[in-house]
Amino acid sequence: MKRLIVVGLALVMLCGCATIKVESPANSKVYLGTNAEQGSVVAKKHVFYALWGLLPISDNSTAMMISGQKEVTVKTYRDVADFLISAVLGIVSVTSHSVEVRSE
Repeated sequence: MKRLIVVGLALVMLCGCATIKVESPANSKVYLGTNAEQGSVVAKKHVFYALWGLLPISDNSTAMMISGQKEVTVKTYRDVADFLISAVLGIVSVTSHSVEVRSE
């Protein structure tokens, strides 16, 4: 039973829920592209959350990243750095996700 609890806590520390607000700056026309792998990378950042993804600590909006673009694709994912951050800081409930904006 103790082993199951330890495995469950480890999974919660490495995973969790998180919200990324995909939005553009006010009064701007930006179109979302269809393929997240096309185009050049405009901006990339890590978004940090407390309580394993329930409460954003850093800005989780893409508005500043998209500023000045006409057509973009947004990709959210967890890379190796995010898993390492979550493994170390997950003990105190902090996790990380990556956001990447590409311009068409």
